[in-house]
Parts: sequence; C-alpha cells; structure tokens
Amino acid sequence: MKKNSKTGLYGVEEYRDRFKAVHETTFKRKTIAETKTKEAAAMAFDDYLVQAKGVLHAWANLNYPEVYRAQHDQAIAARVMKNQESALMSDQFARSIQPSPMQLAAMIKAFQSGVPVEKVASEFGIHPDTTRELLKKAETDRLVSVGLLPGSSPVNGASIRARVKELHAQGVSGRKIAEEMGLDKKLISKLLLE
Repeated sequence: MKKNSKTGLYGVEEYRDRFKAVHETTFKRKTIAETKTKEAAAMAFDDYLVQAKGVLHAWANLNYPEVYRAQHDQAIAARVMKNQESALMSDQFARSIQPSPMQLAAMIKAFQSGVPVEKVASEFGIHPDTTRELLKKAETDRLVSVGLLPGSSPVNGASIRARVKELHAQGVSGRKIAEEMGLDKKLISKLLLE
C-alpha cells in the first residue's frame, strides 16, 4: 500500500473541502469515513485496518502506529507464547516416540551407512536426542553380543580380536575390516592398538 501523494497518509484522500478514509483492494474501493480533518480520516483508516486485518498485519500501513503500540506488543507476546508452547509440545511428542524393532533396525543401518543422526531422526519423526540414545544403546548391545564389552562372552570377543589382527596383518585397511565385520572404525583402531 502506498501513501497518498497529496495527503502523505495511508488511505486518506482529499475530496473537495473534506477528507475521505478509503480502503482499496484489487476489485473494490470502500469509503470508510468522511471528515473535516485529514488526521481524523487517518485515524478512521487505522481503526478500520486494525479491525479488518489485525494489528500485526496492519502495522506497516498504519498512519499512527504509536496509538496501537500496546495492542501490537500484546499480539507479539501472544504469538511468541503460542510458538513456544507449540515447539514444546512438538518436542515432548518427538521425545516420546519409540520406534518399532524394524524401524530401529532401519535407523541403525542408515546411521552405519553414514547418515547424520539429525537426518535419521527427522526421517523417522523421532527427537535427535532420543535417536542418539537409541543408537548408542543398540551399538552397546551389539558390542556386548560379540564379546567386546564387559559382561560379554570373552571367547567370542577374543576370536573377533584375533580376526581383526589377522586381517590387518594381511594388509587389509581398518576401514575395510570395519565394513567386513560390521564394526565401528574407531573400535577397529582401538583393537589394533591393544
């Protein structure tokens, strides 16, 4: 919306010896009020615009925005509160979601193939912190099952250690060993340093 070039105000036109508050849309022109002063016409226009669009949408085209400052600030505060409540509810909902065993397997596979945790989380609609916890627990469970953590079978763990060292002695890189055995690259490096 542009200011009127003669009056210098939004929605105010000079008409003979009077001023009109006018609201124009693409297909419609509506006279809001006729007054003796351009200030009164400007106030009538502002009132109409705030009623029609709300103070936040009308703010940029108000002639006297200071009159509506308190109303504007209240609307901003209400919008911020609503956004915070919405974000909190969304966050709590995402944290409460637990994947099915098949989804968890797909999440683990995606993560092991190099997909970042945040992307895995967004693809499955689960909060990133929950996703990290689930992936960490799944990795711990897997390491226990292959004997590489306390509480696991030492025989199985010893055979994995031996296989890692054997492959490395044959000249296979740590990355290839990790891929072949389905283990983390960092774990392979740790086993080779023992």
